[in-house]
Amino acid sequence: MKFSSTIMLLTLAGLFLPPAYAAMSEGDSKNWDDSLRHARELRDEKQYNQAEKVFLELQSQAENSDDKKRVRKALTALAAVYFYRKDYAKAEELDRKALGLAESLATDNDGSVAICLNDLAETLVEEKRFDEALPIIKRSVALSEVVFSHNHPLLGMRLNFLADLLEKTGHKEEAIQYRSEGQGIIDAFLSQMSRKIKGAWKPPRSQYSYSSNVAFLVTDHGYVRDVHILDSSKNATNDQAAVDAVIAAQPFADIDSKADDDQLNLTFKFDYNFHQQGDAGRDVKQQTAEATSETVADSQEKINAANKQLAKIMQDIDEIKKDKKHTTTTLAEFYGRMSDTLMVLGQHNKAIEALKEALASPDFSDRNAPGTLMVMSELGCVYSKSMKSGLAETTLKAVVDSPNFEQILDVQLKQQALDDLGHSLSNLGHYAEAQKYYSRKKGSD
Repeated sequence: MKFSSTIMLLTLAGLFLPPAYAAMSEGDSKNWDDSLRHARELRDEKQYNQAEKVFLELQSQAENSDDKKRVRKALTALAAVYFYRKDYAKAEELDRKALGLAESLATDNDGSVAICLNDLAETLVEEKRFDEALPIIKRSVALSEVVFSHNHPLLGMRLNFLADLLEKTGHKEEAIQYRSEGQGIIDAFLSQMSRKIKGAWKPPRSQYSYSSNVAFLVTDHGYVRDVHILDSSKNATNDQAAVDAVIAAQPFADIDSKADDDQLNLTFKFDYNFHQQGDAGRDVKQQTAEATSETVADSQEKINAANKQLAKIMQDIDEIKKDKKHTTTTLAEFYGRMSDTLMVLGQHNKAIEALKEALASPDFSDRNAPGTLMVMSELGCVYSKSMKSGLAETTLKAVVDSPNFEQILDVQLKQQALDDLGHSLSNLGHYAEAQKYYSRKKGSD
């Protein structure tokens, strides 16, 4: 669909009527982009109703400002919500609107048309309309070959998608050709990335085996951002060593893209096997088998202990609430223990929901009270460790910029909040602002 706007100037008795829209200011543009990122996080958390509301509001704001590029981004993001809900008819409708808008804006290949084509093809595939999807993904691949350098893994992924469709539509020989090329690009990139990360990894020596899973985005020329722990080893030092390795290993390859929307989401798992660090003369298979057996037993023991601890903490919280003289700081301390225990169990979302429920209770209605700030700080820290950088930023800023922040007696908690806020801002690309909070942390040591 082609979109156009006509500005009409009308003068009546010397009265000037302005255009029906007003362009976004620099501040409004930043707020719009931040809201889009936050809504995408909501969508990734499967909070589809909330994400839908935000995307619709962002679409309306962009339309009122006649900002067609942002309208297209809102449509694309909203289509994904319906796609994940399996409402493919609605997703297709918005995919086609976004594609029409992208085509009307494209003076050169900036990648947006290729993105919209790829999204539409994915929706059609879910609807089993393979013959319709095939020419669309072929066009997306052709445009992607112009946008991406030939060694870009996103190009490899689209070539593999094309190969899948060719197989489904009976073009098996052609599929082999595209898959060979696509998988070759992906394998070469991942192999180089893996070598560099392993070479940069300096794991602290440990008396037990563990693993950390790190997620990150790869940008132009193989640099990374939004590096965060996806699955924790349950030890902050081990996790930080894994994050440091990814950061130190960049750039992975000199990949290049002209697209401003495409992003490569990757994860890398770090496995530390204590039993393979020594006893070099023993059989490796035997070491691995023993390590696996001991690790499973050790893990189960830790899980059982954590579950018992969690049950005791929940009982303590109920007892504290029954005491009419209880203080919010005492209650906040126990909510912090509850959150820490849930994190040990890997139940990040449960920790988030429990802390949000606590903050909605009358005990923590005063948002500037030290006890409330303690719970909010804990929530922000969980957001940070759960790769929800946008939510972590919003929550932790409300904590550390509060006039009562210094009244929190737990120095370690204050430093953790400042550190997590700095990390979240860095992951969002706000490096100068992050440095401000890192400096505050150092000043409080």
